[in-house]
Amino acid sequence: MVGSMRRWLAVGLLLAACGDDAAELEEPVPDAGGGHAPIDALVPVVQVPDAATPDSSFDWKLPQGFPMPAEPADNPMTAEKVELGRFLFYDERLSENQTQSCASCHKQELAFTDGLARGLGSTGAEHPRGAMTLANIAYAPTITWANPLMTTLEHQARVPIFGDMPIELGIPSISMLETRLQAVPGYAPLFAKAFPDRPEVSVQNVLDALSASSTPCAETSGRSGNALANSGA
Repeated sequence: MVGSMRRWLAVGLLLAACGDDAAELEEPVPDAGGGHAPIDALVPVVQVPDAATPDSSFDWKLPQGFPMPAEPADNPMTAEKVELGRFLFYDERLSENQTQSCASCHKQELAFTDGLARGLGSTGAEHPRGAMTLANIAYAPTITWANPLMTTLEHQARVPIFGDMPIELGIPSISMLETRLQAVPGYAPLFAKAFPDRPEVSVQNVLDALSASSTPCAETSGRSGNALANSGA
C-alpha cells in the first residue's frame, strides 16, 4: 500500500499551516507583470510524477501507525524546502491585492479549512465550494472537490494562484509573482538553500516548495484541536 502512495502536493502545505505564522520578510514592491496568462497554459490537466521509494531521508515525524508517504522523484522532501514553503504559505504577496495567503483558506483552528460552505477569494468573489481540509491529505487519492484528475498540488496550486474562474488569489501572470518575490531580499537565500541546483526565485520553485514544505499534520481523532500530531502548534 505504501509503495503505491504518492505524496500529493498538498502535503507540502501541512507544516506551513501547522506552525506559528511565518515571520515577516521585507515589504513587497509595487505590482508588476503583464496581462492574464491563459489558465490552460498554466495548469496541466493531470501529470502524476513518478514516485520515489518510501525510504525517505526526511524526518516525517509521523504518528504511530501512519505509513510513510512516497515522495515524487522530481521533488523530494528536504528541511530547506520545508522552511521556504512555510514562509510562502503565510505570505499574502501570493495574492494580487496582497490580502490573502494560502493560510487564509486553510486555517489550523478550522481543521485546515475556511469554515465556509462557499469560500471567498481575495477580491470577495464567492466560490462554488468551501476550501478542502488539508488534514491527512497526504493519503488522499485526489485533492480537489470537482476534478478527480488533479492529483498533485504542484499542479493544483496553480489554480488558486493564477485562476480567475473564480478568482482566489488572483495573480494575473507568472512574471508578476516572480518579480514581486524576487524583490524581497529575504527570499533569495531561502530559495538558494531549498533549490541549490536551480536557485532562482521562480514559480516552479514556489510550487515545489509549497508541496514539500511540511511534515504531515496527521489527524488521529475527530477533533482537529487535539489531532495535529507532531505539528509544533
